[in-house]
Amino acid sequence: TIQEYIDNNLNGKVQLNEVAEVFGLSAAYLSVLFKKTTETGFSEYVYTKKIEKAKEMLLSGDMKIYEVADALGFESAYYFSKVFKKVDGHSPREYIQSKSNL
Repeated sequence: TIQEYIDNNLNGKVQLNEVAEVFGLSAAYLSVLFKKTTETGFSEYVYTKKIEKAKEMLLSGDMKIYEVADALGFESAYYFSKVFKKVDGHSPREYIQSKSNL
């Protein structure tokens, strides 16, 4: 499925046009179809999945924030932090600190 494809390719830039091409669909049709079947937008789904993966990576303690951002295909650590905060409500650093205090 499209969602499995996205989930398996989180380490790169998952773009609507590329995914549509893989599945032989137009980008516009994939966008409408995705929203209809998942009740979430394509980009929102991708970012939410990337942030879920980022949380696992951050809590493993082996990687710095910028390394996680790079590994998940974000263009910068700043942009990664911005998306992380939008999805989670906390910055990556705040997230790590809240989990390490437990």
